[in-house]
Amino acid sequence: MLYVVFTNIDHTKIPKFEKIPFKEAVSLTNEIEMEMRPKKKVLSGDFYLIRDEDNETVYSGTFNFGSKFAPNLFIHIKKNLPKIRTSKEKEKQRLLLIEEMEEQTEEVYKKEEDFSDDDLSNLDKSKISHLKRWQRRTVYGVGLFFALAFLGCLTFFMIQVASFQNEYNQVQANSEEQEILLSNYEKALLDDREDMITYLSEKEELTEEQRMIYANHLVNNEQYEELVNLFDEDPILALSYLTQVTDDIATVEAFNEAYPTSEGEFEIAYANNNYKDLLAIEDVEMNVERSKKKTYALLKTGNIEDARAELENNNDEELSNKIDEYESLTEQIEQLNSQISDLEDDIDDADKKKTRRKLRGDKNDLEDERDELENQRGDL
Repeated sequence: MLYVVFTNIDHTKIPKFEKIPFKEAVSLTNEIEMEMRPKKKVLSGDFYLIRDEDNETVYSGTFNFGSKFAPNLFIHIKKNLPKIRTSKEKEKQRLLLIEEMEEQTEEVYKKEEDFSDDDLSNLDKSKISHLKRWQRRTVYGVGLFFALAFLGCLTFFMIQVASFQNEYNQVQANSEEQEILLSNYEKALLDDREDMITYLSEKEELTEEQRMIYANHLVNNEQYEELVNLFDEDPILALSYLTQVTDDIATVEAFNEAYPTSEGEFEIAYANNNYKDLLAIEDVEMNVERSKKKTYALLKTGNIEDARAELENNNDEELSNKIDEYESLTEQIEQLNSQISDLEDDIDDADKKKTRRKLRGDKNDLEDERDELENQRGDL
């Protein structure tokens, strides 16, 4: 199954550094693209596409919301993939990726747009020239000829020289950069990562994949100051990344000791099953994953009504089913308690004693089932 992770975007509807199912990401990007177009503003968001089986990055790029380049993420990737040069061996993989994306995309989001008619529909008809076509061509042609002749004589040579020089410098710089990068990757594949890490630590701008490689190195080596600097000096953002790549609570505790935050206390309380302490922590910056954990904590403490209210912030189907089942079991247990209570008045009747014993057994089974349900965290 394909997932999308946005890493550099400022929009309340898109969580950063969280895996979003591809189908949901297509719908979400389509919604935001349509919101941005009337505003005539462009919002850029870096993302990468991963395959969940092995967390393999299969595509990375930048989606420019409001640019009208593509209505959603599916069309964006589909339009860009053919532009990427690749070998014949990898061409089959690219076709399989497109097929995989199509399977996970609803039909309504597969249609590409045509803006050819939109440009004409927005014209002010009062400003359309009433000259005949040949007359307009004559007027425009004469004016354009003299303008080009004057500017061309003055600047042509200088522009050509500057253009050739810039292109040469860019090609040369890119060539040297690629040689260094390839050499470092080759050494890293042979388990010699020192040059690669040095290269990444000194590079001013990293691609998203490079940043993930460097961030993993910093986490593994407990270089928390550098990790926070890597994430724009935002310890909360660094913590969000940290909790996604490690289940080691000791690592989270060490990071929180160096950079204490309410979010860090929240994650530690959840890992240690301290649900009451978790719910008492204030000013926690919520994301989808923390909202799921808060919902589970409310369920564990018996606050079903609050748990269902919190569920609206994450829409997790597994938690929703768990809450429904918990409520059903609780209702059945209460009904059994009522039936047992009704039989307590006559303690000498043999049949009623037998019935009470059976009801108590059924009640114990339901309570065990409810306890087991509470202890199932699932993928949280």
